[in-house]
Amino acid sequence: QAKDGCATMRVNGFTLRHGQAGRLSCATCATLRKHGGFTLLEIFVVIFIIMLLMATMFAGLSKLRARTAMGQARNLVEKCSSALETYRLNFRDYPDAGFEGKTGPEALYYYLVTPFRTGAVLSKGEIESTVNVGPLLSLDEERDTKVIAGKRIIVDPWGTPLNFQINTIKDAQNFDIKIPLIYSCGINRADDLAGGDDIIMGR
Repeated sequence: QAKDGCATMRVNGFTLRHGQAGRLSCATCATLRKHGGFTLLEIFVVIFIIMLLMATMFAGLSKLRARTAMGQARNLVEKCSSALETYRLNFRDYPDAGFEGKTGPEALYYYLVTPFRTGAVLSKGEIESTVNVGPLLSLDEERDTKVIAGKRIIVDPWGTPLNFQINTIKDAQNFDIKIPLIYSCGINRADDLAGGDDIIMGR
């Protein structure tokens, strides 16, 4: 108690007085005593808000990663499709559905990455051919390929093999027409061409 009748108190290192006109009222001092620190409820509210913000941020990052992977898969399918067209222009035809037992993803890797040469040097991995062409596709071996069952194949950003098919139909003159199909199974990794999220050449 101060000599002038005003009560004094210490709040955060400062001496406060009340009881005289123009100075802090008793209600104000009581408020200062009450809010000297955070209550348990206030702490819980702050933690909840922080957790909510973090969840929103992680959800946004997850969607961004998914969109990025989809873009990479689409780009890879388009690159393979362009390389296959280059093969057709050089050999005047699309490749067969299988070659020496190679089919599907293994055949795709073989046709697009193998160097075909006249007077091929086998020790360099070259294959004897009537034209000099290839490799038709430049790949990041660590990111875009994987060895499965001893066979190197092209994979999408989710590690799933790119699918490759050569379908044959008859034209009006009963000649065979080859129709290639290259696609990624997409983020769900399920082969559902009918209506799933597969990423198909030309779509």
